[in-house]
Amino acid sequence: MRALVAVLCLWGGAAAAECDVTHRVQAGDTLRGLAEHYYEGDGNWQAIYYANLPKIGADQTLAVGTELFIPCLAAEKTVLKQVEGLEARPTPLLQAGAGVTVLAMADNAPYSAEGWLGGGMVTELVTAALENAPKPEPYDLAWAPDRDSWRAQLSTAQADFGLAGFRPDCQSAGAEGGCAAYHWSDPVLDVAMVLFSRVDAPLEYETDEDLEGRILCRPKGLPVTDLERPERPLLSAGGVRLVQPRLLSDCLELLMMAQVDAVSVDEFSGWLAVYRGGFEDRIGAVATPTSSESLRVAIPKQHWRATAQLYRVNAGLEKIHASGEYEAILQSQLAFFWAQLN
Repeated sequence: MRALVAVLCLWGGAAAAECDVTHRVQAGDTLRGLAEHYYEGDGNWQAIYYANLPKIGADQTLAVGTELFIPCLAAEKTVLKQVEGLEARPTPLLQAGAGVTVLAMADNAPYSAEGWLGGGMVTELVTAALENAPKPEPYDLAWAPDRDSWRAQLSTAQADFGLAGFRPDCQSAGAEGGCAAYHWSDPVLDVAMVLFSRVDAPLEYETDEDLEGRILCRPKGLPVTDLERPERPLLSAGGVRLVQPRLLSDCLELLMMAQVDAVSVDEFSGWLAVYRGGFEDRIGAVATPTSSESLRVAIPKQHWRATAQLYRVNAGLEKIHASGEYEAILQSQLAFFWAQLN
């Protein structure tokens, strides 16, 4: 994941005295501890995390003996120098009117959005997977204007694939939940769920006990299974109250009015909303994520080729991981993302 180094500079400040080196994990090592050692501050642990995604567990545990790449945060590696000439990968099989339809949300930046590089992080990764799937077929890319429209079209099998969603907890979703209606692909992109709080009233979070009595905000329509599942009943038994307005920008406004303690969303959507709202000097992310969740492709089970399409997506994802194309796409997508914050 060495290619991700340059796009993560906004997490940090000064250059590290020792970086662009390999660290062999020792007993007791943590991401924040490594950031403290190499960067003289634990606030840059995300740089190490994203530079070593395949080697780090979903709960961010570090296996003893694992070799981690420690990227530099040097000024000469700023993202603005990286974005010039960025282009999405060619998609020769993307053809209007094709028999296979990929349905993406037009307002789900940075994961899927019209006008975004490659149609968004997830869109470009999935189209690359389809281009590399066994016996590849032409496909069309359709845009749903919002999440409700996306769900309505996908639930009636008006599309072959839906980009992209968080798979529900099948133990708690019940027979009517997303597990009954959809096949879910292998993970397309792992993202950290983060708490955003006011700079002048920072929320301290290390364990779920720190959330007891807190009011969190998350836009309506986004899943909450990371906050409420059998082994983690924060909403029903953990003393956490969740406020759900229509938009993420509404959550940020409630935070600034001190009506909620923190906004709980994935880090990329959160940072994008913070900068677009002009809150970058007043709202920041809590260093410790609340969880790591995976965005996946949803395939309606009622589709007549559902299992075949699931196989094609997963096989294509495996191929782009093995070839290094996944890493290259993610590098350019992250560079494009950080450029939007500048």
